[in-house]
Amino acid sequence: MRLVQVKDLITKYFYRDEHLCFQLLVLADGGEKVFFNEFTDYSECKRALEELQQIKSRGAAVRVPERKSYLELVA
Repeated sequence: MRLVQVKDLITKYFYRDEHLCFQLLVLADGGEKVFFNEFTDYSECKRALEELQQIKSRGAAVRVPERKSYLELVA
C-alpha cells in the first residue's frame, strides 16, 4: 500500500461476464491515474466514493494498493 494525494476521482462502469462492475480510480497530484478498488455492488461503490470525496475535500492523502497504474491496466 502507498499514500497518494487525491486531485480528482474517476468512476468507471463496465461489464465483465454480463455483470456490471464499478472501478474507482484516483487521479493523483502528479497526474497518475491509480486504481483504488473494484466493486460489483453499486451501494458499496457509492459508499467508498463518498468516503473518497470527503478525503479529497479535506486535502488528505489516501492509501491505495501497490498495483500498476490505470494506464498500464488498459494497455
